[in-house]
Amino acid sequence: MDVYDGTQTFKTGWLRKQGSEFKTWKKRWFVFQPPNLFYYSDQKTQNLPKGTVMLTPESYCTETSLTHKKYSFQIETVHRTFLFTADSLEDKRSWMVIINK
Repeated sequence: MDVYDGTQTFKTGWLRKQGSEFKTWKKRWFVFQPPNLFYYSDQKTQNLPKGTVMLTPESYCTETSLTHKKYSFQIETVHRTFLFTADSLEDKRSWMVIINK
């Protein structure tokens, strides 16, 4: 879901994210509120995020060959490369477009 409040564009939805330590894939609820991409265990626990991808002008989102999963993309930040998969090509593209704005 995309929402425009007159100043910023927000996006919410489900993605799978690869963990940094154990490299397992977990389904997470994501909320994009520039410049941050917050993720949660589910839609109902949005009080305390499980984590945050802090985007800076140096951050960028691209397709990736680091995973063999369908509809995968990555966000490269100064400190880490985050790997994601979406449920569809359309969903993947919409996340990439809004993150790269």
